[in-house]
Amino acid sequence: MYGNTERAAEVIARVASEAGVKNIVMYNVSKTHHSYIIRDVFRYKGLIVGAPTYNTALYHEMDVLLSELAGKDIKNHLLGWFGSYGWASKAVSEIGRWNEEKLHYEPVGEPVEIKQSLTSETKAACEALGRAMAERLKAE
Repeated sequence: MYGNTERAAEVIARVASEAGVKNIVMYNVSKTHHSYIIRDVFRYKGLIVGAPTYNTALYHEMDVLLSELAGKDIKNHLLGWFGSYGWASKAVSEIGRWNEEKLHYEPVGEPVEIKQSLTSETKAACEALGRAMAERLKAE
């Protein structure tokens, strides 16, 4: 992942942890084989995915992961998502499309779109996403 996407993931994970979520696992889809990520999707109910927009599309490795998840037909999961972009946004809408058309996970929180860098506004939105997932998981 690019630096801004990684920083956003760290903010979300920190806030979710502070709100009481245990067993938070973070992966970088460009460095981790999808099978390890999918294994943990089966283990845990909540999933937050984030990716940069790459060449006006969803980052390829995230697209592949979402395709593999759709093929597994995993039920009763929660999904939050975020994305970053430099000049043309696509990641957030593509992740939302994957969920609506194929994954059918329960959306949690508001998707976060980060243009170029993590500002105070987008950082606050990432914190809200982490809190929303924590609250939803604790309600289970």
